Amino acid sequence: MDVPVRFIDSIINNPLLMQFLVHRWFFLLEYDPRLDQLRVYDTRSRTPETLDAYLGSEKPEHATIFAEDRWKMRAMLTGELYGPLEMRFVSPEGVYYSREVDARPVEDPARGTLYVGYAKDITDQKNQTQELLEQARHDSLTQLYNNRTGKELIDRYLQAKDPYASCGMLVIDLDFFKNVNDCYGHLFGDKVLQEFARLLRTLFRSSDILVRFGGDEFVVFLKDIPNTTLLQKTRQLSESVQQVKFWENDYRMTCSIGACFLPENTAGYSFDQLFENADWALYQAKQNGRNQYVFCDNLRRYAQAVPAGADGCVRH
Repeated sequence: MDVPVRFIDSIINNPLLMQFLVHRWFFLLEYDPRLDQLRVYDTRSRTPETLDAYLGSEKPEHATIFAEDRWKMRAMLTGELYGPLEMRFVSPEGVYYSREVDARPVEDPARGTLYVGYAKDITDQKNQTQELLEQARHDSLTQLYNNRTGKELIDRYLQAKDPYASCGMLVIDLDFFKNVNDCYGHLFGDKVLQEFARLLRTLFRSSDILVRFGGDEFVVFLKDIPNTTLLQKTRQLSESVQQVKFWENDYRMTCSIGACFLPENTAGYSFDQLFENADWALYQAKQNGRNQYVFCDNLRRYAQAVPAGADGCVRH
């Protein structure tokens, strides 16, 4: 004879409580360890479901919980872990969603210890939180990483990078950007920054780290790149920026670039150390007339300005 599920029955027979739960899309749970049976009641569709051999089965219908999260459900239904816990689920169609799940032990006179609780959908809440986190990591105007996030990502890479990998950093200033704001207004100045950010996303790989460091200063960190390729990418940026056109006026964008290279078998460097060298190279480029790049190799304070016309760079 089937024993009534008192926990679920006591809730679904309460109209006011059910009305509250329906609007929040709750699932009622009751797990019987002796039978290894989980009973689920969907308060929105008002449909029950019984899953036999729940913890001991590898059947597809028991695999809706994301593989890396199944241990949480097992620990909660065996009294080893208490909720509420966040778990990821995947539908038969391959759609991922998140639920908050909790279950607590109760003593039933007829059946011994049961685990009763709930699961509620928190997918929208998680997505909104993720969107806010992403917004906090990015510059609102250009959608590049902001100063803080860029430094964290670059330092994280430098600490964990393969010792045989080389990398490079570019520090970039838009030339005479203050004049752009003064002559054409801040709205046009914002558009210039956005177009430059779009150019960076076009020229560099998705694995590279693109940062608006502040104002009209940008940082590009190139992972796993040889010295010759870093030089080529720097030259390409210096030339490409001059090709950006604006329909509002005849403004022609140029930039000054300081570059430094961290060769393979070199470790122990931080963002600040690379930035200091690349920023020093940038200063040399600006002192030499702007609209050019200066390369600081091997983190030595040595730089050589690229001569006008030698490789397509044009001085102001």
